[in-house]
Amino acid sequence: MTSVPLSLRPHVLHAIRIGAQRVSFSPYDDGSGRASVAFVVDGERFSGGDEVAPELERAHADLRVVCDLDAGGDRNQPWSGGFIASVGDTVVSIRVDAVPGVRGPLISLYLVPIGDANTQHTTLLELGLSLAERDALLSACQPPHRGGLIVLSGPTWSGKNPVAYAMMNELPAARSKGTIEVETRGHLRGVHQSLIDENLGITPSTLLRAMGSVGVEVVYLREVFGYDEVDTALRLADRVGMTVITTIHTTSAAATPIRLMNMGIDPFRVYESCHLFQAQRRLPRLCVECRSPMRDADRAAFASALPLPQREAVLSAERPHSAVGCPACRWTGRKGTFLIFEQVPSLRKLRLLDVNDVTTETIAAAAAEAGLPTMRSRAIEAFGAGLVDAAAVLSETVDG
Repeated sequence: MTSVPLSLRPHVLHAIRIGAQRVSFSPYDDGSGRASVAFVVDGERFSGGDEVAPELERAHADLRVVCDLDAGGDRNQPWSGGFIASVGDTVVSIRVDAVPGVRGPLISLYLVPIGDANTQHTTLLELGLSLAERDALLSACQPPHRGGLIVLSGPTWSGKNPVAYAMMNELPAARSKGTIEVETRGHLRGVHQSLIDENLGITPSTLLRAMGSVGVEVVYLREVFGYDEVDTALRLADRVGMTVITTIHTTSAAATPIRLMNMGIDPFRVYESCHLFQAQRRLPRLCVECRSPMRDADRAAFASALPLPQREAVLSAERPHSAVGCPACRWTGRKGTFLIFEQVPSLRKLRLLDVNDVTTETIAAAAAEAGLPTMRSRAIEAFGAGLVDAAAVLSETVDG
């Protein structure tokens, strides 16, 4: 564990105090070497006001040092890194992204306090999964399944890592477990945690094969980017029965099998060895201090933009509300977030036998026929309960 560079500490402390997930530093146009600061809280970006960040070049060099990179480095190359630091009474995982520019680097710090409600101490039920969804996730990692892939999908900051950490915590302690990450998001008891370092040749595939050789049964591989990692995971599933939980960026659970096939994975291997696909989104929660009942005309306009079954659900909603804005929510009308999920089981369970002809639409249709809820239907349920507004339902979820 290290310390946040002194030049950045006040801004990181302020970010933690206001619950910001990200703090960024942008160079001023005047060439002074100084920068403005902005905070992202629950997806909303706020200016740091009159605060100015320290000299950007010094902050840039300090961050490279704590990320174990050459302080000088190539100033024309973008870079990423991470470290775990103690900030006041809080231990925080910080991911650093820096992009070079004519007036100086643009620096972004992504903050995850370790041990809070968003990390490994949260259970799957507390994260928002139903009991059936929780059981489906955990059973996909255990007998009678003999190895395979469980894929969590969604955009950045959709809660994939907290779900994976919660899964590792809730799987039986008797099982041998490991993680493969660029940087850890806290300590997982009874789990071997390994770090990727491409500069040293420590790749995801290298670590997967090493864990397979020493008998690790369940591995969380944080994000796959291409064919090699997925191919290695599926080979280990076939050879030694390893189960790999991983993450990817897709718009829905039904789109994930197609994404794997587009990477070059044989459709039959997706059919046989991918046991479950889960997609998720983080929705902004309406501020309870200022939300107001939705007008009938606005509800009708919202309903008209939806397919018929969803339209009926909106029109019959009991407590729909709209965002307003007040000092408590910084005039955004939203305060806090919550997660919604959808799951698609294996293509085998959906009885999609002609794997060479499956599409996102046919998978979604089979899941709907099986009675599985979608993120859109979950979002509309939250809308009816007054938790989220119509704009968030439309912007954060897709038809299905």
